[in-house]
Amino acid sequence: ITSPPSIAAPVPEPPPVRETHAETFRRLPASIKAALVVFPLTILLIAVLVFALTGEKAPPAPTDPEELADYQIAQASQKLARQREAFISDHEELGTLLEKMASAKHAEAAKMLEAERAAHPGDPHLHYYLGVAYSAADRHVDAVDAFAKAVELEPEYARDEVVLKKALEALESRDETTYLRAEAFIVSALLEPATLPLARMAYAPGVSRDRTRARKILDEHARFETLPEWRQHAIRLRLDRGCKARGAAVKALGDATTPLALGPVRDYHRKPRRGCGKRKREDCYGCIRDEIASALEKLEARFPTALLTDMGQDAPDALEDASQEDAP
Repeated sequence: ITSPPSIAAPVPEPPPVRETHAETFRRLPASIKAALVVFPLTILLIAVLVFALTGEKAPPAPTDPEELADYQIAQASQKLARQREAFISDHEELGTLLEKMASAKHAEAAKMLEAERAAHPGDPHLHYYLGVAYSAADRHVDAVDAFAKAVELEPEYARDEVVLKKALEALESRDETTYLRAEAFIVSALLEPATLPLARMAYAPGVSRDRTRARKILDEHARFETLPEWRQHAIRLRLDRGCKARGAAVKALGDATTPLALGPVRDYHRKPRRGCGKRKREDCYGCIRDEIASALEKLEARFPTALLTDMGQDAPDALEDASQEDAP
C-alpha cells in the first residue's frame, strides 16, 4: 500500500462565487485533495466533490457494490474534512499547530495536539489529527489508538480514507504490538468499510505476510463470502497453495460473468515463465498454464471489447517477479 503524502492543514475558505468546475477543484481544501490522493477514486467520485461545492445536483450513487463502497468512503471523507474546517475556524489557536503538520514538524505538532486534547477530550477531530501526527512520527501504536478514539467519538470516521489507510498500514507492520493493535481496531470498528480495502490487500503484490493477514480477517469474521465471486476466486488464486486449488480458482475465473475477472487471469498469464527451481529457470506456474490459457480465451471471447479491463486499484504490477513463495 503506498503511503499517502503528508496531509496539509485544511485552510478555511470563504463561500465560492460562481465559477467553473476546474476553478472549484483548484480551490478544494488541502484535506480533501489529500484524501483524493490517498485512495485514487473514479472520475465519478471526483465529480461528486466538485458538484457538492458548486451547488449543482450530484450524480446518483453507483449501483455496483464495490463502486458504492468507494463512493461512500469518499462522501464520508469529504463531510469530515468540511467538519474539520469548521472546527479549525472556531479554534484559531490551532492554526499554528496545523502549520507545523504541513511543514512535517510532526513531533512538535503531536505535543501541541496532546495539550489541546486535554482541553477538548471529546472532540473527534483532535484525535484524528493526533493520529495523523503520530503516524507521521512513526508512533504507530499511538496513531491506531488515536484513530480508534476518533471513531468512538464520531462513528463516521470509520469510513474516512485516511483512517482506513493508516489502519491497514499498521496491519502490515513488522512490530507485533502494532499489528495486533491494528487488527483489533479493524475488527472492532472498521470491519464493514474495511472489507473492500482488505480484499484488495489480500491480492496485492508485496509481502505474502500482509496478504495472509488481510485474508485472515476476512475469513475469520465472515467477510470473505460477502465479496463478489470473481474477487473470491482471484484471492484464492493468489493465496491458495497447490496446483489443484489454484487451477480450480483459474477455471472459476474463466467462467465468471464479469469482465473484471480478466484482471487476475491476465496478471498470471503475464507472469514470467522462469523464476523457480534451484537455478530459477523453471516456470513457477507451469502446472496451471493450461488453465490460465483456457480461462483467458473464454473471457476474451465473452468480453471482446474489454481490452483494457483490469482490477483497477488493486491490480498488481505486471512485471512482478515470480517466486517460490507465490508459486503453486
